[in-house]
Amino acid sequence: MNIITKPVIAALVQVEKGDSIRNAMNRVRTEYTLTKDEEARIYYIVFNIIGKLNVIDLYIKESSSYFSLKKLSFEKKALLRLITFIVKYSQVYSSMLSNIKKEFNAIFKKNEKFVFDEIVRNIESVTMEMLKRNKDEVSLLSLKYSTPTWIIRKLFSQWGENFSLDFLNSIQTVLPTYIRVNTLKSELKEIESVLTSFDIKYQIDKDVPNLIQIKKSPIALPRLDIFKDGKIVIQQKSSALVSLILNPKPQDLILDLCAAPGQKSSHLAALINSGNNIFACELNERRVSILKQRMELLGVKGIEIVNTDSKMISSLFKNKFNKILLDPPCTGSGTYSTRPETKFRLEKRDLKFYTNIQKKLLDESARILEDGGEITYSTCSIFKDENVYVIEEFLSKHTNFSISKMEPMIGLRIESLENKAQMLTPSLHNTEGFFIVKLRKD
Repeated sequence: MNIITKPVIAALVQVEKGDSIRNAMNRVRTEYTLTKDEEARIYYIVFNIIGKLNVIDLYIKESSSYFSLKKLSFEKKALLRLITFIVKYSQVYSSMLSNIKKEFNAIFKKNEKFVFDEIVRNIESVTMEMLKRNKDEVSLLSLKYSTPTWIIRKLFSQWGENFSLDFLNSIQTVLPTYIRVNTLKSELKEIESVLTSFDIKYQIDKDVPNLIQIKKSPIALPRLDIFKDGKIVIQQKSSALVSLILNPKPQDLILDLCAAPGQKSSHLAALINSGNNIFACELNERRVSILKQRMELLGVKGIEIVNTDSKMISSLFKNKFNKILLDPPCTGSGTYSTRPETKFRLEKRDLKFYTNIQKKLLDESARILEDGGEITYSTCSIFKDENVYVIEEFLSKHTNFSISKMEPMIGLRIESLENKAQMLTPSLHNTEGFFIVKLRKD
């Protein structure tokens, strides 16, 4: 078990530098030779440390007054967080401590302020009751649900207590993984056969064609050849629902405005069995490279990938599109179940940054949409600021737009948007939180 200490630290460092847990695990998987069990253990530890990050850091802060966690290197912070997680949350991994001690002494290099045994004892001595002292109700909820206080206040003010507590409870558990059969390279029967051969328990989704919920798997899905060969795509149900709602047809001229890493673009192509007449835009050059590689792997041919700023897209295209998919940058507040790192990176002031981008992209979409055309707007957020309020402002400015009906309609209907927009949440729909609305240019 001790062999996983270095990979855990390496993954935590990558997340601290800004990587997602998924990307950090991919790096670790490439760098280290790991068994299936070791990989599962590493993911479990990293995911839980990041998921409880505010509480773990508070334990560290309370355990000592002679150093500031913020001023430590990424590697040192990772070590202290790993120690705290083991001491406070997982005695199962206590056998790792002796190995961690070696790493600790090598990294801190006999610094008199940092003595391993003393740090362990100090962390052990801090109790949850000590963390709770002099805390108000929201701060106590922040400790209970490992979520920043401003996010909790935002949820309560927008959705009420019952909904918010249900949501906060739901993000404490891991959501099921979904895979979408890439019908450009495979079919449902073949994928079912492979899953069965690996003793992977699954269920065919009833709402989204060719979507499979993975119930239990003895192997990490990226290890499967069907993943490596592009025959399946790991994609949450709520995300896959967006392309289905856009309802692409072979004769449509389609624009995916914020396309990378390509799940939705590839799904659109699969739905019409071709990448022809699909334009996928992405500003970041590195993400464009990823997008191109993904399209090649998934067998998407004919798609036009455009490296440009989508906020100025109307200056690039003379032709107008009749269907636009706009899934803009957002806070990701609906993804805390699967990407807990996002809630600790987000500051309250960031919300305005995202809503400004969303409004600009909607305005640009309106300029290059033909009469009678439709914009399918979605975010993986449950904040009304990025969804309801953005759409209400857009409709007040663009009186030639209206809200269209969409199919399928499986989420919560948004009453203030004529009950035609929907929101999915992990607590109610067992998938990431998503908002979806369809806008028609009359």
